[in-house]
Amino acid sequence: MNFGIVFNDGSLVKKDFREECQKEKWLPLTVLRERADGTTHVPVFSNSNTAHNFMKRNFDTNKNTCGIIFLAHEDISKFESKGWKIMNMKFPRKIGEDHPEYEIDVEVFEVPEEPRLSSYSRTDLV
Repeated sequence: MNFGIVFNDGSLVKKDFREECQKEKWLPLTVLRERADGTTHVPVFSNSNTAHNFMKRNFDTNKNTCGIIFLAHEDISKFESKGWKIMNMKFPRKIGEDHPEYEIDVEVFEVPEEPRLSSYSRTDLV
């Protein structure tokens, strides 16, 4: 099983998740951008604990809405068809603002049905 990270960089409020993300069937997916050439990498985790630890190391979950999503093989294929590279992570790397290779960013990830949303932030989304 594969997992990805949903991250809100602060541009969405709770209401936006319900009225935009859920109804329009998309999620803000965490990606890493190469500083050198802008190549997009999707961090993919085979273990939910590692995904959780990555999220906790890289995001203030008390301030920003974050969560873990299941990624099907079809999702991985969608990423690759967009030219995004898969970055399989076996440990929860810290990608800070001063990281020499990557910066954390968000991409729109369209899903086939309305996602059920709950978060690791202080208040649930639903």
